[in-house]
Amino acid sequence: MKTLVQTTAGSSGSLLVRVFTNLRKVVPIGQLMAFATGGKGTEQLSSFQYWRRGVLMNITNPKVLIFFLAFFPQFIREGTSDFDVMIQMFIMGLTFMGLTLVIFSVLAWCAGSLAERLLSPRMQYILNKVSACIFIVLAATVLLAKIN
Repeated sequence: MKTLVQTTAGSSGSLLVRVFTNLRKVVPIGQLMAFATGGKGTEQLSSFQYWRRGVLMNITNPKVLIFFLAFFPQFIREGTSDFDVMIQMFIMGLTFMGLTLVIFSVLAWCAGSLAERLLSPRMQYILNKVSACIFIVLAATVLLAKIN
């Protein structure tokens, strides 16, 4: 049976191995994309195909439906007819869709403009150093938490 010190040393040791791995190498983005997609490389889709994929994902996402059913009814005026309730829900739905479109468009634009910078070898080097520092902090936290 392992003692507390052996378990803690093992956990901290595995984190420190990751630190040294991150400090030593810079993985080319092609290898990262091949790993992330199961070796298939990146898919070349048109803008319409990405849009269609996003719409299908949102339509089939039950969290959106639950959000509408749980959040919106509290803003419906009491004592209104069914038609007025339908109009109010329609207006709130259009408002939500418009705001979502604006917010996600800004996010997509920012992600696209940052992608080139984040994929540069210099930035990959910096990100590897930052992740190594995070693993060092995690290893120290695990070690100190288990000892205390």
